[in-house]
Order: sequence, then C-alpha cells, then structure tokens
Amino acid sequence: MTSSSFLLLLGGATALHVGPRAVRSPGAARSVSTMGLLDGFAEATKHLPIQQMIDQRVAKVSHILMKPGGSMTIEEARAQFEAWKVEIGGDSDKFAEVARRVSECEQTSEKGGDLGYCTRLKQLPRQIDDVVFVKEPVPGVYGPIGTKQGLHLVYLHSCGEPMGRTEALFDPPNSLKEKLNQVGK
Repeated sequence: MTSSSFLLLLGGATALHVGPRAVRSPGAARSVSTMGLLDGFAEATKHLPIQQMIDQRVAKVSHILMKPGGSMTIEEARAQFEAWKVEIGGDSDKFAEVARRVSECEQTSEKGGDLGYCTRLKQLPRQIDDVVFVKEPVPGVYGPIGTKQGLHLVYLHSCGEPMGRTEALFDPPNSLKEKLNQVGK
C-alpha cells in the first residue's frame, strides 16, 4: 500500500483497499479507486438529516385506511375520520373494533388494523413516519394522514428503543411471534 491509501475493515476477515483520490478538475470523472462503498453510502444518505439516520426506535402501530375514489369526497372522509377519533377516544380495543368494521386495508383490517412493530424509514409511508417518530411520541390516535394509498387514522400503541435479545425472548415482535406459533402447531 502507498502512504496515501488505507484499508477499511468491514468485519470478519473482509477488508476493502481504498486507493488515493486522483487529482482532477471539477466535473471530471471519478477514478475507479474512489468509487464504491463509502461514496455509495454518502450519496444515498446525503439528503437525510442525521437524526433520521440514527433513529432506530421501534413503534407498535395500527391504522384504518380509506382508499381514494370511494363514494365520499375528501372533505366527507376527513369528517368521518374526526367522528371515528371521537368514538375511539384513546381506547386501543375500540380502535381495533372500528378498523375491523371500516378499514379498506386488505392486509390489516381483519387484525384490527395492526401493522405490528415498525422502524423509521422502513415499513411506513413517510407521512405516517413523520407523525409516529416525533421527538417524544405520545400514544394515541393521529390523523387523518394522507398518503398515496389514501387517508389513514393511526393508533400509536408505543414507541421506544429497539428490543434487546432478552426482551425479544419474552415479548417478540409480531412476525417472530407468528413464526413461533406456527412451529408450535
């Protein structure tokens, strides 16, 4: 290795040799030695605020979905969501009951709108992420929230730090619970 190059240890026995950057004028093509892992990461994350990149909290979320193009106008749908918010109050069981009755989400309506455990920027539309993963989230009903799928009423059950291995054994997230139940049958 030359004095201006270095090894990037990626874990285990894997290492990446990064060579010197070529001196170039602005707009010139990058040298092959500088393209790769670090440049790709920098490019992919350059528009994300630091807080979003390090926010690894886990939220348990349920929702009620009304798809666009139904029999109601957007104003009527928003009024209906407000009426459901009053009916539900802060009761998660009541939310699940209303979701089973009215939600247009094929995947979750039978489960009371349960989306399970979600992490930031992974499972939820951005508009819902922005409501669920606020700095200090408070459990309760939020919405209506508009996404490309339609209007959502969201119930935030909890939002906290990711589970450790010990916690996961005693209270695993939904997908793991389902797998464990299938193994037990």
